[in-house]
Amino acid sequence: MEYLSQRDPRWANVTIGETTTTLGRMGCTITCLSMLTDYFGCKLSPAQIAQNANNFSNDSVQWINLDFPTFSFRWREGHYFSDADNIIDIEVIKAYLATGNDSEQRNNRAVLLEVANRSHWVVGLYYSYGDIIAIDPWTGKTVRVLETYGNITGAALFQANTKDAWRGKGQPEAPDYN
Repeated sequence: MEYLSQRDPRWANVTIGETTTTLGRMGCTITCLSMLTDYFGCKLSPAQIAQNANNFSNDSVQWINLDFPTFSFRWREGHYFSDADNIIDIEVIKAYLATGNDSEQRNNRAVLLEVANRSHWVVGLYYSYGDIIAIDPWTGKTVRVLETYGNITGAALFQANTKDAWRGKGQPEAPDYN
């Protein structure tokens, strides 16, 4: 998976949906989604995702509207309208990152993590010594999430469109953790 930065000059000035907000300013989620398109084999640039107005309501991503050919949104953990102390248990995140007993099953999943008290998104990579290693779309580099941001306040789980995958667009289900 190619590591990307929302501030890359190739797309930093592209606007999100039908707004005047740019990727360089508020495009962390979109840049994370672009990295997932590479991971799941249907590569789209942040600009391509940002220009699809169906993905947004104002400048907010509409998770259930996301439509990619090789993977789907599955589950959103955390409550958008809760207070900043709505911290997601690291054990839940570890389960998202390591779901499945073999590498093929694990490679069919990916997770975005909401950090910094619901103000930023990163791509979760793996658990390491009490922290989660992730790609930060602000810099395009890896970070230790808890060390850098202090908490994880949400997560969005995605799964490859395999024959066994959940595919009910608009009807997310609870993660199975297996």
